[in-house]
Amino acid sequence: MRVTQGRMAKKRNLTTYILFGMVAGVLVGYACNIAFPDPQTPKTVSGYISLITDIFLRLIKMIIAPLVFSTLVVGVAHMGDTASIGRIGLKNDGLVSSRRRSLRCSLAS
Repeated sequence: MRVTQGRMAKKRNLTTYILFGMVAGVLVGYACNIAFPDPQTPKTVSGYISLITDIFLRLIKMIIAPLVFSTLVVGVAHMGDTASIGRIGLKNDGLVSSRRRSLRCSLAS
């Protein structure tokens, strides 16, 4: 019984932290808007922040691409039978081509 109550308490604390962070973000944004009325300052600050976000996204891509590739290779290796791999490949090609056609039709209209 105590374990369940402990988990509930942690979830409430996390929610409290999230709400506190949201309120703090609004207050800091408002304070920055009042403190720095020059339009050039936010552009400079956003340039610094975009550098951090670019690095973060590149790191995520470096992790995700090898993970997806290795998952596909291991999945194909465990299938074993080449006929089943061919069937799945044909089904995949059919799905991809039908999605392309539907996308072209929706963009054309």
